[in-house]
Amino acid sequence: MSENNSASSNGDKPSSSSEGFLSQALNKRELKVRNIVGSTAGAGSSDFHRYRSIRRFEYARLEAMDKEARERVKHIAFQARREDQKNIEIYQTKKKKREKK
Repeated sequence: MSENNSASSNGDKPSSSSEGFLSQALNKRELKVRNIVGSTAGAGSSDFHRYRSIRRFEYARLEAMDKEARERVKHIAFQARREDQKNIEIYQTKKKKREKK
């Protein structure tokens, strides 16, 4: 229970927000995906809460991976635009130097 309420105990964000779990997922050194909930007929009263906690953590992990992929694509596009602009400026500079001579 302390893991679920760690964000709310600080007063920063409610524990149900995905941002709390996202930061928790990003701060973990090792991400262990535990499937502790089996398909048994005699599931205990806490199994649903464990499942919900695992599901929230997994969604936050997937969201972090998606965010990282989007940032990587943006960075690659930016670098390509930057390189194109640099080549245009070099071409224009050479053209101006030739016109002066």
